[in-house]
Amino acid sequence: RPTFWRIYKAKDVEEFKPDPYLATLMNCLLWFFYGLPIVHPNSTLVLTINGIGLVIEGAYIIMFIIYAAKNTR
Repeated sequence: RPTFWRIYKAKDVEEFKPDPYLATLMNCLLWFFYGLPIVHPNSTLVLTINGIGLVIEGAYIIMFIIYAAKNTR
């Protein structure tokens, strides 16, 4: 994603907001739980796709926390 590279290169979150990434993280988390074999059997694809989404969005949130100013966090 271009946003990741821009934040990483600048070492600052600039004008970016974490809201859409938090919403996507929560969405992936809910679908991940739905895809668990206990909840819905035979849903490996749902589990895999949303597991990858959790990792990507989690990486952005961690990057945001690291590079954001204290008052922005």
